[in-house]
Amino acid sequence: MSTSPIIDVAFGKRPGKILLGGLLALVLFLPTLTFYIGVATSMALGACAVAVVVILASLSRFQTFGSARLSIGALIAMALAAVLVHLVIAALMRPVDVVRASLSLIPLVLVLLSGFCLGRLMRAGRHAATEGAVYFCLALSCVSGLVALFGLVPPNSGAYFKPVFPFTEPSHFALSFLPVFMYACVRLNGRAKVAVLLGGLFMGWSLESLTLIVGWLLVAFICVRKSSIALMLAALALLGTQLDLSYYLDRLDFGGDAQNVSALVYVQGWQLVVESLGGPPGRGIKMQQLGVQGSHVEAADLIFATLGESSNLLDGGFTFAKLVSEFGVLGLLLTISYLVLAHRCALALRCSSRGSLEEMPATTLAQCVVVCFLVEMFVRGEGYFSGTTLLLCAAVTILSMQPESQAQEAKVSGRRSVRRGGGRSLTMAATGLERRKTA
Repeated sequence: MSTSPIIDVAFGKRPGKILLGGLLALVLFLPTLTFYIGVATSMALGACAVAVVVILASLSRFQTFGSARLSIGALIAMALAAVLVHLVIAALMRPVDVVRASLSLIPLVLVLLSGFCLGRLMRAGRHAATEGAVYFCLALSCVSGLVALFGLVPPNSGAYFKPVFPFTEPSHFALSFLPVFMYACVRLNGRAKVAVLLGGLFMGWSLESLTLIVGWLLVAFICVRKSSIALMLAALALLGTQLDLSYYLDRLDFGGDAQNVSALVYVQGWQLVVESLGGPPGRGIKMQQLGVQGSHVEAADLIFATLGESSNLLDGGFTFAKLVSEFGVLGLLLTISYLVLAHRCALALRCSSRGSLEEMPATTLAQCVVVCFLVEMFVRGEGYFSGTTLLLCAAVTILSMQPESQAQEAKVSGRRSVRRGGGRSLTMAATGLERRKTA
């Protein structure tokens, strides 16, 4: 029985642009949309909804995953066991909100499983479909940023400061925008790359997003040649002398008398890290306990005195602060492992940008996601359960598939070469036979 061509393209054996573009857009936009419209007080509910959609979309492909089902099951079991053991030990030593921590295991499982499924789908998709999906999401992000520049935001955004629909603030927009922006800068060449880089700088400056400016610098250092980096920095310094930088300088004032809330939130994050590692042998306060069991850091008190609330204390301000505060030395070891992976991805992306290394679109996207997560890790985070965290799980899945996938592709290429070679040999033999007959 025949099916619709659209269904075949979207849900066939090799996922097409419709499926991949739709799933990637949901991952980037839906978690923050539920938060924006007031359906949830965090992105966890939206991330869980996206995770269910991704899992359902990939169910028809599970029979082709082979032993991967066993490996992802073992990975999730190990992660849950580590969290549970960590939680039990903590409960024996200090008060712990067991209900909050236990409920967090549900989104943890969903994010891990859906990240695995999305990674498999992206890796199995056609190269053109993957590339088209990324550029589709880049176009949506640019439209979102431009709409915000013109002040055209839904009325529900009155409670937010400088929203970029569907993001409640420019920094959250930056975290979703940067991976697809970096992908375009790595894959494009010549004037197209320069145009995209300048467009990203314009977006960051116009939205007054320090997070996006930091991310843009990260992208530029990877995609711009070494000989041009010094020239680029000099041009930016010259431009800075002609513009009002007070907005950014206030957020970079981390001194003891800092008054800017954004700067205080950042200082608070590092103070939480020191507080956690300085406690009884760096155990941390356990999963999802940050801001629940209280904190004694000075910046948190200053923020509360300024705003009347403990802003960003639940997520620590950036992911590294939350991870180390809640998991102590274990969180620090996970961070080190991530930094090693990010360094390798950055080197590969730099080679790809210069044209000395050619990677598949899915691999390039995965490397961009890993490197851009540095901004979320050390500048501005959204918590554990967000679209970018799900995308990071997918990126790790794609990169972990590379050795096996490359071997399979080499075999396929070899078989195609043999077929082409065989075809040429038959043609040459037939031509020789005709010549002999003519003679």
